[in-house]
Amino acid sequence: MSAYSCALKLITKRDYSKAKLMQLLQKHGFLQYDAEDAITKLEAKKYFCESRYVYARIKGLMRKNCSIYFIQQKLQQEDVQVSRQAIEDVFSEFGVTQASQMQELVVKKLQKYANLEAMSIPEITKIKSKLLLFLASKGHDCSVAFDLVSSILSSTHNR
Repeated sequence: MSAYSCALKLITKRDYSKAKLMQLLQKHGFLQYDAEDAITKLEAKKYFCESRYVYARIKGLMRKNCSIYFIQQKLQQEDVQVSRQAIEDVFSEFGVTQASQMQELVVKKLQKYANLEAMSIPEITKIKSKLLLFLASKGHDCSVAFDLVSSILSSTHNR
């Protein structure tokens, strides 16, 4: 099987970044030159377009409520360079903001706590810490997250 055929077979199953496709072709035993040539041919025939992969990846991570910064870092780890503006454009296309993402994550996590109103201050503080760590793990700004979580918990706890 040629590098071109192998690459074609791979991209029919799912989209890849150029770096990942190159890595897979080399893993299948093809030389770097042959892999590059195969990818160039696929691009010329418009069978391979890294921008489709980038768009799908941004959309998927956005739907998992990852922040713009987190998405940009994740793509850089995959050797894909994408501007913050490109990510913001996808967010705008779907009407998603980082504030709405954080709100959704907090509300979802708070569903597992049945009786927040009756909890003590130390228990609420522990929940607040867990929420802040969770939001930070998704790449959200800690100061914004702190304000949001404090606001939501105080309104829930004071009912």
